[in-house]
Amino acid sequence: MEQEEFLQIYFAEAEELTQSLEKSLMALEDSPQDENIVNEAFRAAHTMKSSAAMVGFHQISEFTHTLENVLERLRNKNLVVTRGLISLLLEANDFLKQMIENASQGKGEGEPKKFEEMKGKLGRFLGLEAPVGVEEKIGTVVSPPQKDRYYKIVMNFKRNLFDTGQDPLMLLLELEELGEIMKIEADLSQLPVFESLNPYELYISWKLIIKTKEVLSKIEDVFIFVKEDNTIQIEDVTHRFGKGIDAEAAHKLLGEILLEEGLVLESDLDKALQNQKKLGEILVEQEKITPKELEKALDIQEESRIHFRRSTIRVDTEKLDKLMNLVEEITTGISRLNVGLGLEPQPLSIHLQETIENLDKIGRELQEQVMRVRLFPIEGTFNRFQRMIRDLAYKQGKKVKVIISGGDTELDKDLIEHVGDSLKHLVLNCVDHGIESPDERRRKGKTEEGLIELRAFQKGGKIFIEIRDDGRGINKKALIEKAVNQGLLKEGVTPTKDEVYQLMFEPGMSTTKAVTDTSGRGVGLDVVKTKIDQLNGSITVSSEKDKGTIFTIAIPLTLAIMDGMKVEVAEEVFIIPTRYILGCFQAKEGVIKTIEARGETVNFRGEYLPLVRLNRALGIDTHGFSKDGIVVVVDGERKRMGLLVDDVLGEQQVVIKSLDKHFRRVPGIAGATILGDGSVSLVLDIYGLEKLLFKN
Repeated sequence: MEQEEFLQIYFAEAEELTQSLEKSLMALEDSPQDENIVNEAFRAAHTMKSSAAMVGFHQISEFTHTLENVLERLRNKNLVVTRGLISLLLEANDFLKQMIENASQGKGEGEPKKFEEMKGKLGRFLGLEAPVGVEEKIGTVVSPPQKDRYYKIVMNFKRNLFDTGQDPLMLLLELEELGEIMKIEADLSQLPVFESLNPYELYISWKLIIKTKEVLSKIEDVFIFVKEDNTIQIEDVTHRFGKGIDAEAAHKLLGEILLEEGLVLESDLDKALQNQKKLGEILVEQEKITPKELEKALDIQEESRIHFRRSTIRVDTEKLDKLMNLVEEITTGISRLNVGLGLEPQPLSIHLQETIENLDKIGRELQEQVMRVRLFPIEGTFNRFQRMIRDLAYKQGKKVKVIISGGDTELDKDLIEHVGDSLKHLVLNCVDHGIESPDERRRKGKTEEGLIELRAFQKGGKIFIEIRDDGRGINKKALIEKAVNQGLLKEGVTPTKDEVYQLMFEPGMSTTKAVTDTSGRGVGLDVVKTKIDQLNGSITVSSEKDKGTIFTIAIPLTLAIMDGMKVEVAEEVFIIPTRYILGCFQAKEGVIKTIEARGETVNFRGEYLPLVRLNRALGIDTHGFSKDGIVVVVDGERKRMGLLVDDVLGEQQVVIKSLDKHFRRVPGIAGATILGDGSVSLVLDIYGLEKLLFKN
């Protein structure tokens, strides 16, 4: 593996580890007595230290080592978790992120002055300086010097150890930091002949004796990330070294002596040991189990091992995009084949139809798998917001508890990136405007600690994200007054609750008098709505005074491929996404009725729905209404409606392409697609069309 590949693996892993460390620190603040959380944080720091040293980033390794030592004191209960300590550890993690980013951009690792400053802050918690405001555990006693202990360590690694980012030499160096390696043996018996040697595989195993003052758990921590997949044996053999001399030499097994003297190979011993019977064979001979029961148990064991060995790999998104483009080409190609099928003679047509159906099945399976690979849980985004909420609340003297649900809801990677900024603004808005100070909450009879809930769930072809707080709610009166002053609302007009909330998304509509780092400048929510609209999504608001506010964002599961219905309007073909369609029926005479103050309607399953003549809505010239037209009933964001079209041409899986930047925000149009005959068709945005037609 080239150095560049090692670095790519390191930076990807380091990003995950800093996120994991931040998540653990946030959880530790809420559950300071949870030892599992402390251990998770320690493991993340430990791995970062080792991997940074392995790729040559010694400054990052040194800083992480200091951070690891502070976490070690927490593990040993020599420090108590306080809000101030967590703030410092989060600050240290932020600095670590910056160092890693600098290294990835070739800018060095860290600014020396800041490096020493941050290291000094952490050092205060290690007794290197008198800690300022540190809450030490009461009654902590300085331990007397420990006696020497001796440990025997056997390290047998899998061949693919290097692929996991681990290096046995780094483990040996870590052991050397803990004490003195008295004896070490390298087993080279598995080395192949030179012609067969693979430099990326590990063939060597080690045995050693280490003299140290550390306890067993400290030695075990060195192997914390390799012990599950490899064979690591650690044995306390202090009793053998009464005067620093190994007393075991007099009690060694014959096989060990023969091996050390080089008189036999390990393979010779293995062959000899194979004559010993296995547990299963012994139990069968004793008639405790039957051969069939033994075979079944062995199958279960092997299946469990196979499942355990499953792993994941990182894939460059550029490679996924190329694969996705190929899937899109297959989809378009199948559509063209279907069109050409009607031009072929009947016998050939049947043969082609079978081939196309099979190809279509393969294409859909391929598309589904690629789409799944591109899906990521939204939990990572929610976790980042948890940190932002914590820091802003701390700065403003507020207490906020964050609840996350539905974090395993998966969303296309591009959508997560596009919606992230909008979610961030709404979350900060909840802390800044929604949650009250502890004093204000007490006066209202609330708990001092405010609540913000981040929730995600999937419904149909959409992902819904809710951001809820239990704060003061939206001041509707102030919002209306501001709208009147801005000329967005006529004085004396009484808007509905929904209309009032939609005013929040107009430019310059902030009602906050104080300007802070996060709000009060009159910008923000209008940008949020614009971004959501660009994703063919929607945002709604509900609020109650002193009970809180809920922002609900709905966005498509994916923007790439979907099933659609081809409809014809004045000889033009449009695509209506299938997920919005509730039904279709002939627009025969008498079906369409005009109701006073409501206009044209159609009866669908006992409910009168507004009728939209699609040619008029899209501004298409036509020579009149066809009595034999078809009504396509669709489910909009807030209401159902019937779309009158000339004809329905059938279903087709389509690949949505973005329009030129000048046409991207045309109301009612989601994008374009290439049909099977090579022509271009516009894809309708049902929610956008609804907003355009019923905004008043």
